[in-house]
Amino acid sequence: CRQSYFENTKKRKVSFLIQKKEATVISFISEKYTAESIYILSNYSSRELYKEYYDAIEEKVSSKIKKQKKGVFFVGKGIVAPFIVEDLLVAFKSIGIDALCLPLVKDQGEETLKMFNPDFIFALDGAGLDFPWVRNSAALKVAWYVDNPFYFINSCFSEDLIFCWDIGYIAALKAFGFKNVFHVPLGTNIKKFKPLNSFTISSFVCDVSFVGTLGLLKCDRAKILGEHFSSEKNLAINNLLDCKIHSFSTGETQDIKKYKEILNRGVDYISRFKYSQIMDFESNSLMRRELIRVLADYNAYIFGDDLMSSFESKTCRYKGKVSYNSELPLVYSGSKINLNMTRKQLKSTVNQRIFDVSACKSFFLTDYRPALKDIFPFNIKDICFSSSRELKDKLNYFLKNSKERESLSQEMYKAVVSSHTYEHRAREMLAHIEHCSTKEV
Repeated sequence: CRQSYFENTKKRKVSFLIQKKEATVISFISEKYTAESIYILSNYSSRELYKEYYDAIEEKVSSKIKKQKKGVFFVGKGIVAPFIVEDLLVAFKSIGIDALCLPLVKDQGEETLKMFNPDFIFALDGAGLDFPWVRNSAALKVAWYVDNPFYFINSCFSEDLIFCWDIGYIAALKAFGFKNVFHVPLGTNIKKFKPLNSFTISSFVCDVSFVGTLGLLKCDRAKILGEHFSSEKNLAINNLLDCKIHSFSTGETQDIKKYKEILNRGVDYISRFKYSQIMDFESNSLMRRELIRVLADYNAYIFGDDLMSSFESKTCRYKGKVSYNSELPLVYSGSKINLNMTRKQLKSTVNQRIFDVSACKSFFLTDYRPALKDIFPFNIKDICFSSSRELKDKLNYFLKNSKERESLSQEMYKAVVSSHTYEHRAREMLAHIEHCSTKEV
């Protein structure tokens, strides 16, 4: 008997029925209990002694019960991924899913998976779906990509259902051969990220803050590209980087199209996305350095890896790393303005920070992404910048105009808590899982 059964029996009274007629027992159960409150626990000896009697009761009672779906979730790897899985697991449990978490270890979990016998296996960025014992499972394989999916997809993956946080990759995934692909953006856990009182956040109060990492200025291009690496393509990458770092938009100029054409010449579909990986790593690092330099003139806190310390000034202070669960909500709530920088791989969607800051009823400035218009009801140009100069202008404006800043924060908060929590995402995903489970995938 699993622990969940014991927990449920503690909360409810147990009735002992002594009746000769099966119909009387069935009638009592139907009138007294809802489908969600019934658990069938069989005593083998009694069942064998009065088999026909108990079989008849179980058949009728079982028809009342809506089978509780079971899901296995792999713990994510990375800086934010484990917390996304943690929050999503809680959300799925809150809507009635019997959920179990497994470590992302290739030689662990096979027996647990067999005993638990889940309806679906859920993996962030597909991590774990290539394990042999997962591929052999009859459960529905579900992947939610919150990074460029082509960084991860390989021939061993066996996704039956794919969710992608950015609508910009949906067409490419379908062209790659996946049938069941749906757009599901990130969300937030409003029990963790919520408005906090001034006493709680006193150690984190500042005018502006940024939380993040700088990353490498140069990644190992040859290792990523392998046989497709050449001096011509290396030069094209450098030129493309130069174009992108001076453009905060996701659009493509004629120069960008020209250099991408050189990169894509004579390479397969996956290799093209390897170029995107290089562009993501290096252009993000260059862009973040340019924008963080703006904070030198403000009462600002910066949090992140050790490389961030080089941006300290008389007023801008490096505060080290920050705990996602316990301290990040305090940072967001304590900052008058939270600075957001979107990685280049996000073509149209927004990152986790947009939802988390809004759930704290705090304010942010961000570079533009089309999805902002779908989330917030106001003119999103007010909170977007397209250059370091514009960022500085908007920082100055909103630090001076606190009422307007607080009014926008209120709208951000309402928009996110009403439609963009992880419970909203779990319900949306579950609808697709149930639909996918009823048809041939």
